[in-house]
Amino acid sequence: MKSFAALLVLCGLVPVLVSGCSSVGGSAPRVVDNSESVTRVGRVDIQDWDAAASEISQLVLECGAIKSPPDRPAILMVSKFRNDTQDFNLPIGVLTDKITDKFNASGKAQGMTDDPAAREIMKKNNLLGKGPKPPDPDYTLTGSVTQIRAKEGRTNQSTFIFHLKLNDTHTGTSVWQGEKQITKQGTRAGVGL
Repeated sequence: MKSFAALLVLCGLVPVLVSGCSSVGGSAPRVVDNSESVTRVGRVDIQDWDAAASEISQLVLECGAIKSPPDRPAILMVSKFRNDTQDFNLPIGVLTDKITDKFNASGKAQGMTDDPAAREIMKKNNLLGKGPKPPDPDYTLTGSVTQIRAKEGRTNQSTFIFHLKLNDTHTGTSVWQGEKQITKQGTRAGVGL
């Protein structure tokens, strides 16, 4: 009889356990547009990467700083980026990949691969006399992401400064530099009953 009662209780719990957290006051996960993504004051979020990449690549392409050789798009190599934020694992590649994608789509510049396998094959083919010599980059892209924090009462603020430089490898000069600032504020809830 006890095992029958335990079976009934278990059968009653199974539907509750299977239904998961969504039935306990939460909502089912859903896909959202970047404009609806969660924003955190102290972190760079996906919408920040999108905004910085869009504005910076547009500024570079519109100013005419990239001069392509007559027979091909200019070759761009992403160089060092400095992380001056509190997020030690800041994925700078998200920004540089988005910028390189926009340059590639414009037809004015092409990003050099950072894929070790592709580089090794290209190097081996060159040593064997197969294929063209790997091109030297015409430009390098360097920069930094800096975070400046402020606090007033319960309001926290972070400003992220995405500063980039486009350098001409033939002349050794910086042909463009600019930045995108993103400021975010949030208020912490007070402690109370």
